[in-house]
Amino acid sequence: MNKTSSGFKKIVRLILSWILLILAVLLGIAGAVLGFLLCAVFLSHVVLLSLIALFFCFLISFFLSWAAWRMILRAHRARLALGVGLCTVIGIILISLFTIFKPLVPSSEIIVPRVPEAVDYWDLETGSRIAYQKFSAENRTQEEPIIFLHGGPGGAVISFQPITDVISALSKDGYDVYFYDQVGGGLSGRLKNIRDYRLSRHVLDLEQIRKKIKAEKMILVGESHGGRLAAHYAASYPENVKRLVLISPGELISQEWDEESSGIIKDKASPETLQKFDDLFKTPRIMFTVLLFEINPDAAHNFLSEAEADTLVTKLFSLVLGGMACDPVNFPDDHNILFGFWATMIPDELPEPEDETVKGELRSMNHPVLILKGECDYLKWEVTYEYKSLLKNSTLLFLEGAGHMPFLEKPGLVLNSIRSFLLDKPLPLPAYTGKTPPKK
Repeated sequence: MNKTSSGFKKIVRLILSWILLILAVLLGIAGAVLGFLLCAVFLSHVVLLSLIALFFCFLISFFLSWAAWRMILRAHRARLALGVGLCTVIGIILISLFTIFKPLVPSSEIIVPRVPEAVDYWDLETGSRIAYQKFSAENRTQEEPIIFLHGGPGGAVISFQPITDVISALSKDGYDVYFYDQVGGGLSGRLKNIRDYRLSRHVLDLEQIRKKIKAEKMILVGESHGGRLAAHYAASYPENVKRLVLISPGELISQEWDEESSGIIKDKASPETLQKFDDLFKTPRIMFTVLLFEINPDAAHNFLSEAEADTLVTKLFSLVLGGMACDPVNFPDDHNILFGFWATMIPDELPEPEDETVKGELRSMNHPVLILKGECDYLKWEVTYEYKSLLKNSTLLFLEGAGHMPFLEKPGLVLNSIRSFLLDKPLPLPAYTGKTPPKK
């Protein structure tokens, strides 16, 4: 009876020891992940966080395995526990290298946009390094320069000829024309503190640019997010604006809209494209970055390199950019736009409190404003019409057969509309005065 009882106890201890050994490995791995994330609340250095995580992993797996070996062995328990701890650490290093630390984009596929000739840089007092291109006026007859503000946020324009070819033609009418990539995207610099990617930062940058080029007033041509930026700048510095051209302007106060009410470009994508989009975004490295971002944006920024992140978001957006046109084939495959990952993500993930007094400022403005709205614009009518209703001296043109970027399908019409508006000539289309979109 005693031998039977003693044998049963040995079996139980053996089973419990093996269960504890398995837990030593599993809880060691879990402890590493939890230790990394908990310490990320206070730290942002990825190497230091990784070392702390491995330390947690080793401690947990060592002491649990030591307790397991203690149940069945009288000697070499510490040595065996050390082996389990080290093997667990090596295991999590290998797992991490092939999952969360595995580059999403091989170094050979990192996107480096072509740099057009005559690109120069402004170093602004805000700390932004801005890439720009100037098209000097032919027989300069106009005092105010034209500044083009691109979409995004996180987008670019200098390398995108379908826009620069159209708008730069206004230099023939005596205007200096400037294009620049907003900070965080394209050829411009990236910010060390990603929390600074705010609309208010872009407004301050634009004011610094005005001072750089020594312009008393500017003509702002803004497309999509750039239209929103132009409106907010005009509300903050109305004395510095001569005229506004808003092309498919984005939501004036973004927090007042959701995707269903405002429209998103993915609405125009095929199910197959959306699936590819989702698949790219569900990789372990991106999912871990998103989780880390919720804990500490600075740690997430250090975890995912700028070059890798920008290439990833550029590839993601390339899947849906066809929605910028009425017919997706009209969006060039070789668009050469390098999107900025953090400049794109931060405004949605860490939205700044928006000053709703901008609406009152726009209502009080009497600046001439031209608004262009494409028939196939993915942004809904209500988003654009808010600008028409607020800006009392605005004219709205509805462009049939054009999408969110009407430069792609109606370049001549866009140029003639802007040129006529700026030179006070008859517009090529009658102004649209309805409160609802034209019926097809």
